[in-house]
Amino acid sequence: MYRWSLDLAWPSRRQTKAGNNRVLIMTEHYTRFIVCVPIPDKEARTIAAAFRSHVLAVFGAPAECLVDGGKEFEGEFKQLCRDCLIDRRVTSPDSPEGNGLTERVVRTMKFCFKKIALEKGLDYEWDEQL
Repeated sequence: MYRWSLDLAWPSRRQTKAGNNRVLIMTEHYTRFIVCVPIPDKEARTIAAAFRSHVLAVFGAPAECLVDGGKEFEGEFKQLCRDCLIDRRVTSPDSPEGNGLTERVVRTMKFCFKKIALEKGLDYEWDEQL
């Protein structure tokens, strides 16, 4: 798996019982395989830990990682990419289409979470639906 794109989504304004309030969405470009991980915050160490356990441990290190310019993709995440010899590519500011594949997945996931919340009243425990 050559290139992964990463981005964050906020399915709800409230925190779940497990303490999560965001989803890290990771998309592999060639296969379009998607990994969604509920996370409690958008700290670089949290992103790095999720990427390490859900991508690196399962699929191995990709050649490239495409991210936006958010602080959550700096620090420990940036160092993890260096350590694993992953080319971390940052999209241009104010240009979400630079990471269009994952932006589209984020949009679809938000729609799905909203639909589940409206139909089943699962707004608070969306992380259990992943």
